[in-house]
Amino acid sequence: MKFTAIEAGDDLTFLAFEGSLDLDGSQEIEARFLEVIGEAQKPVVVDFAKVDFLASFGMRLLIEAYKVLDKREQRLVLLNPQPSVAKVFQAAGLSTLIATATNESEARALALWKKNRHPEG
Repeated sequence: MKFTAIEAGDDLTFLAFEGSLDLDGSQEIEARFLEVIGEAQKPVVVDFAKVDFLASFGMRLLIEAYKVLDKREQRLVLLNPQPSVAKVFQAAGLSTLIATATNESEARALALWKKNRHPEG
């Protein structure tokens, strides 16, 4: 599994994965990926166009990243997952937590979108 930081701008971190997010691939990038997310302190877009397989280990890694970002009220967005990966992602119910986008401008907009939070009354 290859993991590349493409952009670390003021408002967004943009990363790319390449390969299989199976047990080996997830273990290979987990520490660095979570470190980048932790240090970035901003929303994250991950280009999934070159991810050819998503296993439960990869899903667990994405959920961990989602939790880190959600605590800071920030978002994780997957860009361009291949159809087979998108199908597994959706079947596992992860699409209810983590947004997906088909192009970069949509991914950026989703990542920077803030939920309206209303005080409970």
